Amino acid sequence: MLSRLETGLQSLGIDFVNNAEVSSTLLKSRAQLVVYPNTEQASTLHRLLNDHQQTFHVHGGGSNTLLMGTELDPMKTVVIDSRKMNGIHLNIGTAQICAGGGTKISAVSRESASGNLTGLEFARDIPGSTAGAVVTDAWHPIHNYTKIFEAFGITDTELPESIRQVLSWVEVVDENGDVVRMDTSQLEMHDRQSVFSQPDNTKIVLNVMFQLAEGDPEKIAKARTVINLGRQEMRKKNKEKNPWSVGATLGYTFVLNHPGYNGISATQLIGMTGRLPETIMIGGMVHAKSTANIIGNTGSGSAEGYLRVADLIQEVVLKEHNIELPLEVRVVR
Repeated sequence: MLSRLETGLQSLGIDFVNNAEVSSTLLKSRAQLVVYPNTEQASTLHRLLNDHQQTFHVHGGGSNTLLMGTELDPMKTVVIDSRKMNGIHLNIGTAQICAGGGTKISAVSRESASGNLTGLEFARDIPGSTAGAVVTDAWHPIHNYTKIFEAFGITDTELPESIRQVLSWVEVVDENGDVVRMDTSQLEMHDRQSVFSQPDNTKIVLNVMFQLAEGDPEKIAKARTVINLGRQEMRKKNKEKNPWSVGATLGYTFVLNHPGYNGISATQLIGMTGRLPETIMIGGMVHAKSTANIIGNTGSGSAEGYLRVADLIQEVVLKEHNIELPLEVRVVR
C-alpha cells in the first residue's frame, strides 16, 4: 500500500523506488525512498515534500557525502537522485556553457574543451555532479603542477582552479518551491563551501551557467593532459602514504581552512597532533597521519566506522589543541 507521499509522487508522474541502493564514491548505502525527478518536475516535487514536512537530500555523485543507511536500517531522509536533471548546452559565440545540476562536472569540462573553450580544465577529473561542484565550490590545485606544465611547453599556467572563478549564475528551486536565478554574489562561495552547503539549506540546483573564454585547442588539450597526470601522481603519493586505503575517498573529512584553526589548515593541525596514532583502523575504515585530512576504506568499511574514526580525531585534536574540527563531509541519515 502506497503512503500519502508515494501517492502524491505517482500522481505527479515522478519515478520512485522503495528501499533503494544509493552509492557514494566511498560506500554503498540504502534509503527508504529514492525519487528520480527530471528538471521540470523538481519544483512540484519540492512543494510536495514541503507539504509532507519531509527532509530530503539531493544526490549526485556522492563524492562529499557520507550516507548512513544500511540494509537493516535504511536512511529516513528522502533521496532525490539528480541523474535525470542533466544536459549540456554550449554557446561558442558567447563562450558560455550551461549544464543541468545532475550532469557530471567532468562531462561539462570535456564538452567545453571540445568547443575550444578554456576555464574548466581543472574539473577534468573531479568526481560528482555539476550541482555538487557548485555546492562545495569544487577546486583542483593545478598550481602544484608547474613542472609538468613546463615539461609540456606551457609556461602560462594561470588557469582557473575553482568553480566560483568561472560561474555566472545558478538556477535553483528555492525554499518555497519557486524557480529563481541566483548570481555568484548571492552564493557565499568560499573555502569549499556555499549557501547550499549550510545545514538548513533546502534549495535544489537545477541549471548552472559558466562563463568561459575562447582558447587555443592545442593548449587546452595539453592542459587537460597535465591535470590528469598531476592527479594521477597525487593519488599515487596518497596510496604510498596510506597503502591500506582502497578505491576513492570522500576527499577532505574536515573543513580545510577555518577561523578557529589559528592560521593553519586542518591537515597541518592533525599532522602536528602528537597524541594521534600514526594509523587508525576502526570499522573497516583507515586514517593515516601522513594523509591527515582523509579517511579511507580498507574494502570492508562502514559509514559508522568512518564517523568513529572522525570522532576520535576530533576528540584528540580538541584535547591537545583546544580546537574543534568541523566536518566538511555531509552526513545523511
